[in-house]
Amino acid sequence: MNNFTVLSGEIIALLRRRFGMLKNNKKIKSLFILGMFLLAFVFTGCKSTKLADCYDEQHVKDTAIDIINDVQVRGAKTVLEEKMRDDFIDKIDLDEMDGSCKSYVSGIGNFLAYTQKTVIGKHYDDTDEDFAVILVTATYEDGEVNYTLTFDKDMNLVGFYPKN
Repeated sequence: MNNFTVLSGEIIALLRRRFGMLKNNKKIKSLFILGMFLLAFVFTGCKSTKLADCYDEQHVKDTAIDIINDVQVRGAKTVLEEKMRDDFIDKIDLDEMDGSCKSYVSGIGNFLAYTQKTVIGKHYDDTDEDFAVILVTATYEDGEVNYTLTFDKDMNLVGFYPKN
């Protein structure tokens, strides 16, 4: 056996022990898909940068919280139809997104607080656009939901991704 094979086996064994992961576990599949998405994102012309000068970090945070709160009250479909930039709205199945948002908060108790708000900048080389990306963690009594929202320079929503 070479060193890579031994190391890979040790890492897999460690992950299984640490997270209770089994061969057909959804956690493994989710982590794998997330990892592949992140790799694809890194290698497709998007690069992390500091937040562009056209953005105010506090305004990005406030706008994101307002949208998340609005989604909880009025539903994702209604809010995204209003807030999403026209050239991005067709890329989302609004009914599926609405159902996902409702299922994520179902059964995890009452909302407690937004415990994390991280804003980063992204520059997309293909369109030469700067975006503000915010990662928000909403904490509930029995769980949490992570939201990733992306805004263009005019603060139009161009990305909305909830996950728990």
